[in-house]
Amino acid sequence: MADEFDIDIAITDSDSLVNSTSIFVVKDIDIDTEPKEIGLLDIRLNQHVVVDISDEDVIKLNSAGVNKDSKIIARITSLTNHQGVSATWNLESFYVAD
Repeated sequence: MADEFDIDIAITDSDSLVNSTSIFVVKDIDIDTEPKEIGLLDIRLNQHVVVDISDEDVIKLNSAGVNKDSKIIARITSLTNHQGVSATWNLESFYVAD
């Protein structure tokens, strides 16, 4: 993107681990797609992020009673892409906050 628009928006070098821990509201859980996804709204930043979830994550979320509008404290991670920006986010861990 830096070459195309002469603006460098890179967070860091490609393939660098980026993580975020915050309080989120679950906006949706989509287990009918591949990859499975959970939509989270970061309460602190008022920013929406779509996070890929594994079958194991789905089991953990269901066991914890997490559904739409649940509040969770979660750590999400991403590897930066070839442009140095976060791309696919993954659920590292979570705790129910409400």
